[in-house]
Amino acid sequence: MAEWHDNNNQHTVQLAPSTLATINQLIASEKLPQHYYSYVTHQFCQLAQHVYDLSQTIGKSLVIGINGSQGSGKSTLALFLETLLTSEFNLAVANLSIDDFYLKRDERKALAENTHPLLLTRGVPGTHDIALLQKTINQLRDPNYLAPVAIPRFDKALDDRCPDADWDKVTGSVDIVILEGWCVGALPASSQALAIPINQLEAEADQDGSWRRYVNKTLATSYRQLFDSIDYLVMLQVPSFDHVFNFRLLQEKKLAAKSDSSKSNRIMSDIELRRFIQHYQRITEDCLATLPEYADAFFALNNNHEITDYRIGCASQSPCLIVTDLDGTLLDHHNYSFSAAQTALTYLTERQTPVVINTSKTAAELAILSCKLNNNEPFIVENGSAIYIPKDRYSEVLDNNPTSSDEDYSYQKDHVVKCLGKNRAYILQTIHEARETYNFKFEGFADWHTEKLMSLTGLDATSANLALDRHFSEPILWHDSEIAYLEFLKQLKAAGLTTLKGGRFIHILGITDKGIALSWLKSFYRSLSKDHNNTVQNDSDEPIIIGFGDSPNDIAMLAMTDIAVVVRSPQHSPEKIYHQLSNRQRKLITHGLGPIGWQEAIQQLFGLVRNNDFIEDNVTEKNVTDTKVTGNK
Repeated sequence: MAEWHDNNNQHTVQLAPSTLATINQLIASEKLPQHYYSYVTHQFCQLAQHVYDLSQTIGKSLVIGINGSQGSGKSTLALFLETLLTSEFNLAVANLSIDDFYLKRDERKALAENTHPLLLTRGVPGTHDIALLQKTINQLRDPNYLAPVAIPRFDKALDDRCPDADWDKVTGSVDIVILEGWCVGALPASSQALAIPINQLEAEADQDGSWRRYVNKTLATSYRQLFDSIDYLVMLQVPSFDHVFNFRLLQEKKLAAKSDSSKSNRIMSDIELRRFIQHYQRITEDCLATLPEYADAFFALNNNHEITDYRIGCASQSPCLIVTDLDGTLLDHHNYSFSAAQTALTYLTERQTPVVINTSKTAAELAILSCKLNNNEPFIVENGSAIYIPKDRYSEVLDNNPTSSDEDYSYQKDHVVKCLGKNRAYILQTIHEARETYNFKFEGFADWHTEKLMSLTGLDATSANLALDRHFSEPILWHDSEIAYLEFLKQLKAAGLTTLKGGRFIHILGITDKGIALSWLKSFYRSLSKDHNNTVQNDSDEPIIIGFGDSPNDIAMLAMTDIAVVVRSPQHSPEKIYHQLSNRQRKLITHGLGPIGWQEAIQQLFGLVRNNDFIEDNVTEKNVTDTKVTGNK
């Protein structure tokens, strides 16, 4: 079995001689230290591999955002990433800088006269032509846009946009759009945070706060819409804002060396530069505080621009919690096998990453499947109706839980059960009384013998009996009119019940869903990281929640996660599910179906590097035993 490497290991990619020659030429032309060669051939290569794999998984043109303070080296990273993606992976790449989309000087002058004088200075949100930038990105990504796409250029020495004749042209759609900029991916601040000036510029030139409120408003509106189109965000993290002056001073000297001395330019003096960077301070400090955790990848830099730490995908040391649906997600839709995800499951076990099942199946079905998966984590059954917590693994937390004697808990031989829905006996009494009173035409599991369920679902006798062993819900087949169904829903609501439409049946259950159950379980896992004083020992102990689902039934669960993976399905539209999720959370659609896509997503999210002989997306049955289960939705 091929080994998967964590991204923070020094994994050397075999680059073509021509690529290595180009790298050395760029290092020389950019006047970079020779140790930068190691960054390009190790960390940046891993990033390029990760971006390539992600592009193949999602199957569409991607926007890669690069955030970094002034002088952090984001343009340099973008340059080498473009080189690697084009030379090694044969991808078409467009490399954009948000700086090239500054408003013209005359436009900023008018903005300064009409809104606030500080808006004459380029840089902050509100001083870019966001409509032009979004239009350019859309054209680059559109395979049906056949005309050349013009890429603006901005002359910082002249502080104005270059003439149209000097703009670059890109013909044909691209695979990757790189967008780098100091505020790319920045989040708006709260109104309370804006109230107090943070430097001399704000205190003297923006006494009423109108400039920073305007900047923040644009960041929350047009810039937010732009940043929401970013598929993957990379951050270069400098030690602090105090280092920005020295980094930016070096950048200014390079700009002066390249500028035409015969032209009137606007190269800044040291005094001018110190005031200039104060325009950027508030948002830069916010980015340094918030983006390292929010970004998909980050590189930490020291005072000398050296990389001291980095992460590509989920941090290898960060605690994660996987929560997954079963049928059509971890289990193949047709044969109910999880063998195609076995390599990923083994990796997660070795990493000690919990995998929690969140399903419509019953506890009886999950007891057998958990054994086959060698999984001793809690599991959620019957569409969020109950959570089964293994006694042997979490006995200490359960014993110390002040709510463990609550009436919603019950104790079984191997599990403590937290009920979030309604008892099935109550559900059956309610719906059968309604059927008798209103003459509703439906039938459900309680009306059927094993043979009937076998004929409806294709389950074998053992599996059918396990599916019939329900405690918190009742699946039914509705044979009545739509008007009658609306009245049925009214009666259920009055009784504190609801419905959930699955692939075959309508499920009657309490007012709960997979998302509500996951919310409770997140609190439970948080309690595992508390010390004896009932406080979380470290903020880093908060797990990153990664959710996997394939159907509308999974949206409530996916909405509760930090990273939502929509697994491609032959039964449901992944795009519809994807677009119903928030743009503020990281989300992706797999390329492969079911467990194949499940494994692909684990590889992408954890930044795992494939060896050349990694061909185990489809593990054969002879290599994995007892990997088939049966079930129904």
